[in-house]
Order: sequence, then structure tokens, then C-alpha cells
Amino acid sequence: MKFTKFKVGAKFAATFVLLIGIFVAVGATTYFSLRTIKTASDWNTHTYHVLGYSNDLIAAVVNQETGVRGFLISGDESFLEPFHAGRTAFNENMKTLLELTSDNPAQQARLRKVEQLGNDWTTTIAEREIALMKDPATVEEARRIESSGAGKGLMDALREAHAEFESAESALLGARGATRENAISFSQMAILLGVGAVLVIGTLLAYLLTRHIGGAVASLTRQMQDLASGNNNIEVPFQGRGDEIGDMAKTVLVFRDAALDKERLERETEENRTLSERERAERERTKAAEAKSLSTAVDALAGGLKELSNGNLTVQLREPFAGDLDRLRTDFNASVETLAKTLTEVESTISGVDANAGEMRSAVEDLSRRTEQQAASLEETSAALEQITATVKNSSERAQEANKKALEAKASTETSTNVVSDAVDAMSRIEHASGEIAKIIGVIDEIAFQTNLLALNAGVEAARAGEAGKGFAVVAQEVRELAQRSATAAKEIKDLIGKSGAEVENGVELVKATGAALAKIAEHVGEINGHIESIATTAREQSNGLQEVNVAVSQMDQVTQQNAAMVEETTALTHRLSEESNHLAALVKRFHLSGSGAAAPRAVSNEAPASSRPSPAKTMINKVRQAFSTNGSAAVDQEWSEF
Repeated sequence: MKFTKFKVGAKFAATFVLLIGIFVAVGATTYFSLRTIKTASDWNTHTYHVLGYSNDLIAAVVNQETGVRGFLISGDESFLEPFHAGRTAFNENMKTLLELTSDNPAQQARLRKVEQLGNDWTTTIAEREIALMKDPATVEEARRIESSGAGKGLMDALREAHAEFESAESALLGARGATRENAISFSQMAILLGVGAVLVIGTLLAYLLTRHIGGAVASLTRQMQDLASGNNNIEVPFQGRGDEIGDMAKTVLVFRDAALDKERLERETEENRTLSERERAERERTKAAEAKSLSTAVDALAGGLKELSNGNLTVQLREPFAGDLDRLRTDFNASVETLAKTLTEVESTISGVDANAGEMRSAVEDLSRRTEQQAASLEETSAALEQITATVKNSSERAQEANKKALEAKASTETSTNVVSDAVDAMSRIEHASGEIAKIIGVIDEIAFQTNLLALNAGVEAARAGEAGKGFAVVAQEVRELAQRSATAAKEIKDLIGKSGAEVENGVELVKATGAALAKIAEHVGEINGHIESIATTAREQSNGLQEVNVAVSQMDQVTQQNAAMVEETTALTHRLSEESNHLAALVKRFHLSGSGAAAPRAVSNEAPASSRPSPAKTMINKVRQAFSTNGSAAVDQEWSEF
């Protein structure tokens, strides 16, 4: 079937259907490519979660080793706390990893191997060494087991199996990254090919339609001008076309035949001059009237075709033609009206396409601005989270150091309590010894009194003896003085011992009070130690959580940057589409249509929307702030609010 058999409206409709089909194909291709990219990104996020739990798993193994070795070196069971905590973390992380890799039998087998090696090390090495260390007689045997290297062999095999698991999981990241890159490349190629096809096919169709319709109308206009100038020997083209141009050609053919009939009538008039004057005059009047009617019709049609060649589709032949010639006028008016309606519909369709392209461009530009804002917010969020992670990690280290110092303070307090208790006992013994000394001083005082009394009796007896007892009297006097001095010294010593006893009693009370205060201090230090341990545990958990959030924000930042790049490309494409639509509208506006002014394409507003949804990054930051903020830290609240 030839292209000329279709109506003008059908040709324009087919053109726009073809262009819309190309747009739909490009949009579908882009949509499925984005679906592929999203799926690959989701799997990559899943893999990052697996690798995070895998790192926690190997960290738990290291904690177990550290706890056992610390116990082997020191013999202090408090060093076993990392072992027990690491064992619990190992089991929990292993359970989570088995759930996350349930769709991968190979990774499940590797995890089962790691789990088996960890259990073997725990039962055959760690628990055995711990049991031997608790018995002083088997301490050296436990250390010989560690020195034999059996535990190291199991741990080396476990780390090798874990490294194989992580290598396989990391390889999945590369494969999915390649899939995502291929989808992005395919989407970009589809968009470029679609835009190129629209530009080439749209330009070609516009050229063909302009040449096929405008050229035909211009050719028919020239033929009508020649016919109006009196040249009846013309060839009328486009008679075989089935569209409105063919109808116009047939109409011009009727005009040409009418002009030929006019010439024939003129020749017959010239040949029949021999007729009677009356008949000749009557015939001349009839011919003149017909010639005038024909000339009027030809002039009117020539003017209408001239307006039509100038692109004015509002032209109508209002004055009726004489006789059968009026059918030419009605056919001409109908043809022009049909063409005008067709081009009006085309113009309306172009306006709709331009409006839709403008709305698409505005929406894409808004999306581009929001995506850029979100990318900037995510970048700031990532930087802030890195700082918070470092701060929490530093706080965790400080809390661990404080915990260590609190343990040392507790030990020192217990030692001081023991010293004070010993001091109390010593003061009690001193008090008892002071009492014994006081008793001895009392005995000495009694001896001095008896000695004085004996010296007095000896003096009396010496006086009775006369001259013979003078020497004995001198000795008795000296003994008496010595006894008095001994009594005086004993009294002074007794007074001093009494005062010392009172001071000792006061010192005992003070030492007892000191012991009670130290006992309370030890109790408070124990409570502080418990709080510091809780703070250290919470800080470690916060540090691990912030590290996971930091990784997730970094991934979101990368995806947002990629989305921003794609939105910029889409914005450029919508601008090109709008320009091509305006160009097509300009081509149609060469024709003057009734009831249709120079309808300019609708302007696209570049203003941002009045209200926008809150940023997902800021929502996430508020949740992190609520999770890690404290009621007593106003400065921290202010910094998060400003961020």
C-alpha cells in the first residue's frame, strides 16, 4: 500500500505513534536496568552485612584466645571473662551468618567447618587448660599443652577456613558490581540510542511530511495560478493520491476542463457567426454570463489556492458559484476544512507533548536538586559518623583504662583495710601491755614503800645502837632516799602510762573508725567498678553499632552519587526532547488555523516546590542521636541539632 493513499491526519498520527513507541521502549529499558542495579545493590548490602558479622566472629575467636592465655600466665580467673564473652559472641555471630547465607550451600559448608574447628579448640584445648590451671598441681601441665602448639594448629586451620569464607563472599561483591556496571552501561546506551533515534527519525519524518504535503500544495498552487492566467494546457499532478491533496488535484482538473470547455465554446461561437443576430446576441449573452461565472469561479479558486499556498488554512469561498461550478467551491471548502482540522489536532498533540515534556523536565530538575541535597547530607552524615565512631572508640578505651584503675584502687583499699585491722589489733595489744606495765609499777611502788619503811626502822634501830649504829644509820638514810626516789619515779611512770593508755584508747577508736571508712570506700569502689564495666561494655557496643552505621551510610552515599549522575543525564535528555517538540510546533505554526493563535509552548517553572519531604539522612541522624545522647549532655544535644 502506497504512502499517498493515507489521509494527512493518519500520516501525522503514525508519526507521533512511532515517536511515542521509541520513548516507551527507552523508558522500559531504563526501568528494567534500574531494577537490575537495585537488585545488585541490595545483594551487595547483604554481603557487607555478612562480612561485618564475619569480622565479629573472628574477633570473638581472638577474645577467647586472649582470655585463655591471660589465665595461663596469671592464674587469675578474672582473665577468663573475655573467653566466656567471646564464646557467646562466637555462637551468636555463627548463628546469624548461617541464617544470612542459607541460600549459599558452599558458604554454609565453610561456616560449618569454622564452627567445628572452634568447638574442637574449645573442648580439647581451652576447657582442658582451664581445668588444669584451677588445680595448682597441674598448672605446668596446662602450660605445656599451650606450648605444644596443638591449640595454635587448630586456630591456624580455623583462620584459614575463615579467610576462605571471606574471600568467597568478597568475590560475590565483584561479580555483582560487574552486573551493576553492565546494567548502567546498557541503560546509558539505550537512552543514547533512543534519543538518537528520536532526533533522526523525527527530523526525517518532519522533512518528509513538509515535502510530501507542503510541496504538493505549492505545486497545485502554481498550476492554479497558470490556469488563472489563461494557460489551459497544464498537467495536473497528484490525481492518483487518496488523501486531501488528491482531492484538490481532482478539483484543479475540473477547473482545467472547464477552461477548455470555455475555449471550445468560444471557437463554436466564432464558427456560428452566421446565425441570426438575435440568436447570436442571445448566445453571446449566455456565453458571457457563463464566462463571467467561470472567470469568477476561477478567480475565487485561484485566490483560495494562493492563500492555501501561503499556509492560511482558514480560507473559505463564501460566494456561491453559478450552476454546477458551486460543487467545486464546496469541495474546495471541505478539503481545506479537513486539512485545517487535521493540522489543528496535530498542533494540539504537539502542545500536549510539549507540556508533558516540560512537566517531565521540571520533575527531573526537582529530583536532581533533591538528589544533590541528599548526597551532600549523606556526605556530611558519613563524616560526622566517622568522628562519632572515633569519639566512642576513644571513650571505650578510656572506660577500659578507668575500669583497670578502679580494680587497682579496689585492691589497694582492701590492702589498706587489712593494714588498719592489723593496726587495731596492735593497738589492742599495746593497751593490754600498758595495763601489765601499770601493774608492775604498782608492785614497784609497794616495794619502794616497804623499803622506805624498812629504812626508817633501820634508822630507829641504828639510833638505839648509838655510836655503833651510826654507819648503819647513814646506809639506812641512803636506802630511804633511794626508796623515795623510786616511789616518785614509779608514780610519774604510772601517770605517764595512764595518759598513754587514754591516748591508746583514743587511737584505737580512731583506727576503728578509719577501718569502717575504708570498708565503705571499698564498697563504693566495688559499685563504681561495676558501673565502669557497664559503661565500657555499652561503649564497645556503641562503637560496633556506629561502625555498621558508618558502612551503611558510605554505601548510601555511593548509591546517591550514582543516582544524581543518572538524574543529570535524564535532565539533559528532557531538555533535548522539549527543544525538538518546540521545533516541531514551529513547523506546524507555519499554517494559520482558525481559533488557534500562536500558542506558545507552556513555560516550565524552575522554582523548587513549596514543601519538601524530610531528608532520610536527617531522619537517620535523629535516630542515632536519640540512641546515643545523654540527659546530662546539653553540648552534645546542641551539636547534633546543628548537624
